[in-house]
Amino acid sequence: MILVSVLPYIASVSYQKLLVTQLPYNSNLSSAKLASVFKSTSATYKFYWFWAILEEVEQGKTVITKSDIFSRMMALSWYTVNYFRISFGKQDLIQDAVRELSAIENIPLDASKEHILNKLRGSTHPQTVSILAHFDKNVPHKFLSPWLGSGNKSAIYQRSISTTSDAPYSLFRDQIVIANHWKYYFEVNMGILKAFCY
Repeated sequence: MILVSVLPYIASVSYQKLLVTQLPYNSNLSSAKLASVFKSTSATYKFYWFWAILEEVEQGKTVITKSDIFSRMMALSWYTVNYFRISFGKQDLIQDAVRELSAIENIPLDASKEHILNKLRGSTHPQTVSILAHFDKNVPHKFLSPWLGSGNKSAIYQRSISTTSDAPYSLFRDQIVIANHWKYYFEVNMGILKAFCY
């Protein structure tokens, strides 16, 4: 169980190359670009961001609020942080966010994922809102760099909504919209993609 819980943090290049080759191929989209997202990971954000998106798609959503994704990222990392007390490194703030949110929202360590999600999604506490908003600074647009290149945040947002974009989602201020062909790919390969994240 511990190994499974720490996989998002493992940064071994050879291990990542092994995992990257395991993503399902699809001739209608750039699954190789999806794999390349995880070639360079200095923090767990990309894994938890992607895992949260997968779970939202699994719930039937294609328009997903960022706050729902950020709340789910916290819920998914909850047990790894609280039970295994794993540090993801100084630049990775997920463990700090989980601990702070637990205290601010009075969420027990053994709370269910649904309880955590409901508490965070329903919160209007300014500190909670601020902690979750921190993850909007880089993760949503930097995840798309294999499809849209690098550049400033607003340029990436603009490129993401282009009809020629092959990116998995389009970015908007408060939400993302999953592209139809990616939604199908995620649904068909859900088990493999989620296993990749954990």
